Formats: sequence, C-alpha cells, structure tokens
Amino acid sequence: ANPSLSFTYSGLVDGDTEIDQAPSISTTATTTSGVGTYRIILTGGSDSNYTLTRVEGVVEVTPASLSLKVNSATKIYGQADPVYTYSLQGLKGADTEGILSGALTREAGEELGTYRISAATISAGTNYTLSVTDANLQIIKARALSVADLGLITTDWSKEVALPATVNVLTTHGQYFRVEVKWDKSTVNLLARGTYSLNGTLVLPAGIENPDQVLAKAEVLVLPKEAPLDFTLNNSNFVGSTSTYFIPVGAFVVDDPVDNIHVVSLLGDGYDNKFFSITDNVLYWNSAERAPGKVTFSIVVRVTDRDGNTLDKFFTINRTRKDFGSLTITNAFSPNGDGSNDAW
Repeated sequence: ANPSLSFTYSGLVDGDTEIDQAPSISTTATTTSGVGTYRIILTGGSDSNYTLTRVEGVVEVTPASLSLKVNSATKIYGQADPVYTYSLQGLKGADTEGILSGALTREAGEELGTYRISAATISAGTNYTLSVTDANLQIIKARALSVADLGLITTDWSKEVALPATVNVLTTHGQYFRVEVKWDKSTVNLLARGTYSLNGTLVLPAGIENPDQVLAKAEVLVLPKEAPLDFTLNNSNFVGSTSTYFIPVGAFVVDDPVDNIHVVSLLGDGYDNKFFSITDNVLYWNSAERAPGKVTFSIVVRVTDRDGNTLDKFFTINRTRKDFGSLTITNAFSPNGDGSNDAW
C-alpha cells in the first residue's frame, strides 16, 4: 500500500502554523505500480494572507524481496532428468511465478554423484530483488532385472558360434541398457550336434548394480555335419609271404569337404575281414593263415566321422605270390642243425 502522504509549509509568519484552506494531496502511485517514481500532487488550498506556491514530491517504489528456494531432486542412472521445482516466498499482490524468466539448470554429468541445481539464469524482473537458495540432484544406481531373450542361435558343425557382444538389460525402473557380455563357451561342443545352454557375465557400467547376479543366457544349436562323400584305398594289391604275417596294403583316403579326421574300421568279421586289420586308417594283411589258393579277398569297411556319420563300402584286395621261376631248389641237404640246408 502507499505510505501516508504529507506536506510541510515554508514561509509562515507571525506564529501561523497552517493556512486557512489546506491543499489536498494525492499520488499517481497505486498498489500495483512497478518500481519507479510517481508524482505527489498538491491541489487547491488558499489563504488571503499568503500567495501559495505548491511544490510536488515523489513516491519512490523500490523492489520487493522475493525468495526462491530450489527443491532437491533424485534420479536413477540412465533416466532423463526430472522436472526441477522450487518454492517462492514474497510475491506481492496478484503476482504469480509467471513473472519469472529463465530456467533452473544443473551441472553437467550423467555418472553417479551429486550435481548442483542452480537458478542463476532466473530473473524476477525489476519489481523484485531475488535471493536464491540452490539445491542438488542426486544420481543413484539402477538395478539389473533381466536380459532380453536372444532366441535360438545356430552354427554350422565345427564353426565358431557367433554370439552377440552386447545384450539389452532391463532395469527395475523399466529402462533398457545395451551392455557388454562375456560368454562362457565351455559348455558348447562344436564337434557334436545338439543344443547347448550358455551363460554370459554382464559387464555393467558403474551406474548399474547387479546384486541378484543376473546373467545373459543363450541357446546354441550346433547343426549336424554332412557325412563323408566317399573314401578310397590308394593301393589294393600286395605280395603274400609265408614268413611275414603283417603286411601293409594301402591307406584309406576320405573325401570329406568338412573335416579331415575320421576313423576307418573293418565292419565286423564277415566276408574276408578276418584276414585283415586297419591301424591309423592303413589296411594290413594280418593273418598267419595262408588262405591257400585264394588270390582275391572281399572286405567291408566303415568310415566314421567325428559327428557320428558313417559310410560303408566294399573293397576287393588282390594277393600275388612269387613266380615259380624265382624259386631256388637246393639239391643237397645237411641236416646237422647248423641252420643251413637243414630242411626243405
């Protein structure tokens, strides 16, 4: 409200304290007048003994005190900042917070910690002297809740599985984060078809805690290996002997575009398999039985790859003997036990 308005006299004589008809006093200032100076006006007044000179004064409207207190705030790591709020004390008349211009701002940073919320850019205009009490924003940890489902991941037999380097982690407040994951591949056998379950350890930023030890999980399907296309024997002929019972015949060569490790074995004791053996994929005559008069042999062989695929095949093996023209017939004997010409 306006202050009481008054005036004083200068020039009264003979003990006069006022004039006969005092002037009226008023001002252009009102309760809603902004900061500034406003006229104090004297009107009328008379006295037959005096000539009146009316001197105006002024009302000076000065800024009111306005107090702004910023409210403290909290947010979870990774979230958007909340709307900063404040309270005001000292608004005059019908004024509202709409008189303010500018906005609350805070220190930059998104890591865990405390950041100052400031009203340094806020102004209340010329009608108020604004005093500000700042506050803090506290960024606290998010908490891991689960990892998004990765679906079934397939890989070809013996090929390194392509696992994702990052996964989406859902936190308890409903926000997703893309984080690194370290997979434990020890449960996967790339040389055996089937489905395997893997766990991955989350590599979380400092702003996310994981007290429940949430893990990334993946299902990996190792696809079956294709069976070998064919296999051959690089030699099927050998020279028989009456004194040597372990004679190499030839090596098996497997046509397999996927893998080069196989086991070649005789398939049971049928046919002529009993006369032979296979060691390190090499076929040997392995019998003290002479099989007289027999020069061809039929064997059944199986090749097995590392995924359990098999391929069976028949082979014909030919045995030759020295020609009779190469024999030396002795015409004398000396059975005296000296080891020479003792027997025929």
